[in-house]
Amino acid sequence: MKIMYAIYPTVSFIAFLVADSAIGAPPPDPLPYYLYQLFTEAPPSSLPDILSMSDRDAADGFVHLARAINILPLAMKNYNYTVQLWALKLDYQWMIRNRYDVKWE
Repeated sequence: MKIMYAIYPTVSFIAFLVADSAIGAPPPDPLPYYLYQLFTEAPPSSLPDILSMSDRDAADGFVHLARAINILPLAMKNYNYTVQLWALKLDYQWMIRNRYDVKWE
């Protein structure tokens, strides 16, 4: 499965989310302005229109995104032995305005 990305000038790209397997929960209040996608390898310097999902995202059936407050705990829990960790900043408010299907868990 591949995930589509749309070019967005201030963020580089925004993910179209596939969230069939996510456990539903109410969104946080207040809503964040940005969400972050974590990578263990540097994203390509010239971002393609389509990026493959990570093995973890593909296995779970959706793209994992985090709020800024969750990045450190998430990194410590899931990426404890990773030498480098990259965080891609995504404009969540833009995603809302463009009706992206984001599920919270």
